[in-house]
Formats: sequence, structure tokens, C-alpha cells
Amino acid sequence: MFLVNYDEKNWELITQYLKDSLQGKKPTVPALTRGKVLHDAWNLAFGGELSFATALNVSEFLKYETDDVVWNHMYTMYDHVGRYLDGTSVGKKFKDFMIQLMNEAIINLDKSKPSEELLITKLQRRREHIEPPIYNEQEQALYKEWTETQDPHKM
Repeated sequence: MFLVNYDEKNWELITQYLKDSLQGKKPTVPALTRGKVLHDAWNLAFGGELSFATALNVSEFLKYETDDVVWNHMYTMYDHVGRYLDGTSVGKKFKDFMIQLMNEAIINLDKSKPSEELLITKLQRRREHIEPPIYNEQEQALYKEWTETQDPHKM
């Protein structure tokens, strides 16, 4: 219903609890609540009420996240923040962070569980949306040229 902000220490404690709960070390927090925590952290950061470093740290629990509902919150934030940062050095770092987070999540998911196998497929597709795979040297050179132009949409 409304955004909730905490001091730095409580954001750290919440993040650690979410990591522990997703690894089975603590009671599980409902997916909608995990998504809400992510939503609040990113919206507060984007609004200048929380540091982006804290929002990035909160996102770390996604390495262990198995619910697509929670990931959808992060995709929304990536699209919003990514558009704002697009073309900047910070934008590149944010994109790299998202790709690393998705890669770690894919590694931690259990391919033998149908729901997690489906999430792996969705993460891989979304990761390719963020950074298209490059298959050979010619495509790599074209992609590099495209990303380094002043206005890549006019190429």
C-alpha cells in the first residue's frame, strides 16, 4: 500500500534474512513480501530517499530467488532504472550487475524442479534481452560498432 524505508542497519538485516530464508536457514518470507521489499528499496533509491548501493545490496537475495513473481519486480526496476542510466558508465555497470545476478541465480536454481527449470529459461531469455549473445567475430565487431555510435538507433 505504501513505501517503507528503514535505516541502513535494518536494510542489511532484512537482506540477510531474505538470503537465509531462501537458503532454508530461516522461515520463508512470502514471495509477495520479498517482491515488496525489492520494490520499496528501488523506488526509494530512485526517489533519492535511499542510496543505490543499498538497493543493489538488497537485490543480492535474488541469487537464491525461485519465484518468478519476485523476479518480475526486478525486471520492472531494471527497465525503469536502465532507461534512465542508458548510455552512461553507471548504466553499463548496472547492466553488468543484472547479468551477474541472473547468472548466479541460474547456477543456484535446481534444474530438476519444473518450476525452477522454467525460471531458468525465463532468466536466460531476459539476460539475452539485456545483453544479446554474440556468436562470432563478425557479429561481435558489428555489435561493438553499434554500441559505440553516438546514436545507435540511426545505424
